[in-house]
Amino acid sequence: MNPSLIQQCEALIYMSGEEGITKQSLAMIMMCAPQDIEACVEVLNARYIEHLSAFQIIETADSFKLVTVKAVHDILALHLQMKATSSLSNSALETLAIIAYRQPCTKSIIEQLRGVNVDMIVRKLVALDLIQEAGRENTPGRPILYEVTSHFLDVFHLASLQSLPILKPIESEEKDLYGKSETA
Repeated sequence: MNPSLIQQCEALIYMSGEEGITKQSLAMIMMCAPQDIEACVEVLNARYIEHLSAFQIIETADSFKLVTVKAVHDILALHLQMKATSSLSNSALETLAIIAYRQPCTKSIIEQLRGVNVDMIVRKLVALDLIQEAGRENTPGRPILYEVTSHFLDVFHLASLQSLPILKPIESEEKDLYGKSETA
């Protein structure tokens, strides 16, 4: 088995995140046969076992995902619980605010508003039980919709989403410029 093919396969599965990537997509991107993908996954899983890795590749609904093994779930849960009580980054707070005010919303909406990729932040917020999947949008690709959880309300001491502060509209500088030029 070609070592670079194995590395490419591992990298693509890792980058696909929680959504995973299909065998067909991997084969098309890597320009190889689906059987080569299966062989790569077998080699990778054998390596993970041999090196007592915390990871494994699973296949669900014809998609491959990189996940943690059950042996580390308890320690991860403890770590995530501790992280939930620590402060969140500004990026995480911005993402949470967008979801809270616009929910349910997709990652692409958040990315349009923030102007940056939010995959890792969304994963962290899901892991911290501050947001959750709220279904799928009925558009091509059926992207996941996210909403805040009751844990979010507890963490931020809110009785309900109606307790969120009311946002003031942002007045455009452009409007001010036009307004000033008309009066001049």
